[in-house]
Amino acid sequence: MWAQCSGMFSEVESLNAMLFIYMIYNITLI
Repeated sequence: MWAQCSGMFSEVESLNAMLFIYMIYNITLI
């Protein structure tokens, strides 16, 4: 159960990181 929870957390973390990079990319583009 704990491994599944941590796996989901890492998935969310990578998604947040991608969103963060996308936002920074847009800011630097403007």
